Amino acid sequence: MITLDAGTLARGWLAVATASKGADGSRPALHRTVYIEQFDHGFRLSATDSYILLYCWVPEKHSEFHPEPGFDEIPFASAVAIDRYGRAAGLLQHLLTLSKSDDHKGLECTLHLNVEWQPEEADPADRQLDGFDALAVRIEYPDSERVQLPVY
Repeated sequence: MITLDAGTLARGWLAVATASKGADGSRPALHRTVYIEQFDHGFRLSATDSYILLYCWVPEKHSEFHPEPGFDEIPFASAVAIDRYGRAAGLLQHLLTLSKSDDHKGLECTLHLNVEWQPEEADPADRQLDGFDALAVRIEYPDSERVQLPVY
């Protein structure tokens, strides 16, 4: 699990996601999506509408000076998160606003890739077939809020 500075993740996600807001809805891989690559010390976020590509590096908290991995390095996990209804953008905008106040300096959040869509407490008979599990990206503000996004 990688802990991130909430303000840094929010600024990065919201800036990058602007590229896919105007994407044509007939191309679901580009419409309101963010491609996330997970590395040892952070995440690279990118989004496109097929004309412009925006990306940013979001380092792990307390690893701000660790160098960003090169584009030739392979991430150990990746996912395309679909924020169709703007739920992640809403949470991250809220965290960005909180992180700017003096009362919430150093606000932390976590980002989890390719988690099972169904909760672990679901009855095994109700679970999906092995190998066909629905996956999700989860953005979590610990002990307060959690947004789970489907993966393309």
